Amino acid sequence: MEGGRSQPLRVEFEMGRVSAILAVATGLILAGAETWLNWGDWQPWPFFVVDYLAAALLVLGGVRTLRQQSGGLRLLCGGWGFTAGMAWMALALTWQQAGAGSDFTDTVTPTLLLALIAALLGVSLLGVAMTVLHKEKKG
Repeated sequence: MEGGRSQPLRVEFEMGRVSAILAVATGLILAGAETWLNWGDWQPWPFFVVDYLAAALLVLGGVRTLRQQSGGLRLLCGGWGFTAGMAWMALALTWQQAGAGSDFTDTVTPTLLLALIAALLGVSLLGVAMTVLHKEKKG
């Protein structure tokens, strides 16, 4: 307090840091979920490798951003964008298969799978937004 007045509490919200932490967590969960969902009944490699690529981009971009290494935020934004695109396609395909009554997974119900993919899409779009809106400190 200065002169009887209280100073407003200043909290700095670093969106890039929050996005990076979220990316590392999402990448690790995505890799684990992909392995769990496909264990024992693997699809052709192009269909599951893309999920591991998204997970790797998220983790690598998140770690580089947290370590404040060159290009970290750009890689993080790319990882979020790639993951959002992948999730959008997965959501559309799963929605179509679920509507056709196809029994395409023994691990989870189609409704739960749709919810999980929709959550991944939402988190990815949030991650892109936080990364793009992050204000870097010069200096």
